[in-house]
Amino acid sequence: MVYKYVRRRYRDGLLMLLFGLTAVVFAACSNSEDATATGATVRPTATTVPSTATAVSPTAVSPTATTLPTATMPAVATTPPTPTETPVAMEAEQGVTVDVRATGAFGEILIGPNRLTLYIFDRDIEGVSNCAGGCLNAWPPLLVDKEPALGDGVTATIGTITRGDGSTQVTVNGFPAYYWQGDTEEGDTGGQGVNNAWWVFNPDGTPQRPAKVAMATDDGLGGILVDGSGRTLYIYDRDTEGVSNCSGGCLGAWPPLLTEYPPVAVGDVTAAVGSITRSDGTVQVTVNGFPAYYWQSDVAAGDTLGHARGGVWWVFNPNGTPQRPAKVALAEHPTLGNILVDGAGLTLYLFDNDTPGVSNCSGGCLNNWPPLLTGYPPIAVGDVTASIGSIARNDDTVQVTVNGLPAYYWVGDGAPGDAGGQAIGGVWWVMSASGAAVGN
Repeated sequence: MVYKYVRRRYRDGLLMLLFGLTAVVFAACSNSEDATATGATVRPTATTVPSTATAVSPTAVSPTATTLPTATMPAVATTPPTPTETPVAMEAEQGVTVDVRATGAFGEILIGPNRLTLYIFDRDIEGVSNCAGGCLNAWPPLLVDKEPALGDGVTATIGTITRGDGSTQVTVNGFPAYYWQGDTEEGDTGGQGVNNAWWVFNPDGTPQRPAKVAMATDDGLGGILVDGSGRTLYIYDRDTEGVSNCSGGCLGAWPPLLTEYPPVAVGDVTAAVGSITRSDGTVQVTVNGFPAYYWQSDVAAGDTLGHARGGVWWVFNPNGTPQRPAKVALAEHPTLGNILVDGAGLTLYLFDNDTPGVSNCSGGCLNNWPPLLTGYPPIAVGDVTASIGSIARNDDTVQVTVNGLPAYYWVGDGAPGDAGGQAIGGVWWVMSASGAAVGN
């Protein structure tokens, strides 16, 4: 009996050792293969134990034999992200609807919860979105389902409107806010200036909208340049390219068109639009290099009351040239007295062979006696009392007339004050302030 008892205990001990070794080897192999294939920890269950172990009494099995070493668990699956992996956008996604971001080109601007730039649409009005259909594909609105929250630095008034489809769109100072489809990364501002109608927001909600120079049609003057709201723009004869000579009281009557951002030409404007910095640090818009102004008495879009004011202020054509008509003025000559001259001071003449409304100077005559032409109704300036008008010549040019008679230059006069054409052939004469021939 003792022998049988010892033999049975010896057998049981061997089985327990075999079972333990088998479980450890099996677990190590399973973990190695499964972890390599899936990257996840696999813990063997009781059903994976070989059937030869089923003869062992459960009470005889050591609990430590089935415990897996912790070193076999892959660390990758449980490693938490480091603080540097946390995106900046996460703060916005956790509640901030409108935030501020600094950009290199535009300074601080407003962005949405996805950190993308927000824009205002010029055709919207306060509280109303006029972007629909295909417009919304290119300019998705910033929508919310709860009260919008502001980030640090936002000083604009943030609110909402209900769109036609029932969705809720965020507004900035009452104007709907949008994204631009072309912006894909934080800091993108590709929508700025698109179609001269979309602009980024400053933190206070004002748009970074530059001054615009556009074209309008006037019944009497035809196409002229206006600002973005339709107010007429003017050029000043006493300015030079890149220099404003209007200051003091002049600026009170002729306010400059100012801009905070690079100005833009819109529509059919072919003039070169730029800017200069005035002595007070403000930036004035230029057209073909010449400063642009308003006239104080123009109170509504379409008013052109400043045109020809003082014989030195003119509206612009769409190509930037001034609608400056020919001028007839008075200048003092040392021997002939006060005589008629053009706006540059060159002497004017009449021809005895002409009749009122008809020029009889043609061919070679015109080579020596070029006509005073004008693109716009001519004007008399200063103390001129003669009647100033115009006629159409056979070549469709328009010649200035004085009391109905065509006015000419003499080819030999090269500077203001010259009057070398006086009495040539006994038929060419300078004119007095009243338009009468002098010396005839």
